[in-house]
Amino acid sequence: MKHIFFVVGLIFVFNTLLFAQNTFQFQRDNSSRTTTLKTGKEITVTFKPIVENGKTDTVSKSVIGLLSSTTNSQLHMFATTEYAKYVFSQDSILETYRKYSYDYPVSYDANTIAYISYAPKVRPAIEMATFASVITLAVIAPIYAFNLKERNFNSDAYISIAAPAAVATIITLPLYYKIEERKLQFLQK
Repeated sequence: MKHIFFVVGLIFVFNTLLFAQNTFQFQRDNSSRTTTLKTGKEITVTFKPIVENGKTDTVSKSVIGLLSSTTNSQLHMFATTEYAKYVFSQDSILETYRKYSYDYPVSYDANTIAYISYAPKVRPAIEMATFASVITLAVIAPIYAFNLKERNFNSDAYISIAAPAAVATIITLPLYYKIEERKLQFLQK
């Protein structure tokens, strides 16, 4: 029995050392807590606005991609999408969107990054469950309960479909707003 704990401990230490190289520390926005992200995590990097042409023109830029690595002062990633918004002094706005056909390796200086954001793993599942429960409650249940031939509404059939959908909506809707995209600051070593 003692050997099992020893082997489990060795496996834990080995995995920690093996996977520690592929995780990176980031500080949560408006908090002192840090968050660890693994290589390959999809992140959005939002840059500090750049003022050009004597404080009259600004450029706002964000890049979506997969985290590759970090160094003391740089963030390395594989960019998949790039957005830029140019606001000119003549009140004109130009927005650009670039989608890369492959993961494009890029590096950014930490001083240019305003924040990094990512969505938790459960966010897409919560979005889908919320959407399905609301559609079931608002569209599917009334259609199911309405009888076109006799032109009447079967309230028992409606409740049998709408009640579980209402419960699911009551559970998933607050989760949808609670589990939002998280903003992180780049933690320089």
